Amino acid sequence: IRAVFPNGSDDDDHDKDEQWFVRSASPEECGGPYHANVAETLLQQLRSLGFTATVMGGGRIDFMKSDEVSHAHVFGFSYGFGKGDHEKVASIIEQCTDVVATFDSSDGLY
Repeated sequence: IRAVFPNGSDDDDHDKDEQWFVRSASPEECGGPYHANVAETLLQQLRSLGFTATVMGGGRIDFMKSDEVSHAHVFGFSYGFGKGDHEKVASIIEQCTDVVATFDSSDGLY
């Protein structure tokens, strides 16, 4: 599943810290096979809420659901957006869910 990692700030309050977002979706869920398809809906939603948003990179997230412990592995890159900060994305996943997240930042994985 492809993933994009935009960050944004509120247009009305430039003194606030940036906020990071993670979106992962299959081609069927986002309307196409590219990272840009994954980003499109999220960027529109953020902009409608008054955020200035930029995609900071992309990659893939493999998700394995389990009754005991679910796991997400962040890796790869986007041809259009480059490689995201996979360590940051794994951290966001763990902070916002009960999923254990790992990452691989090597350059060889697509």
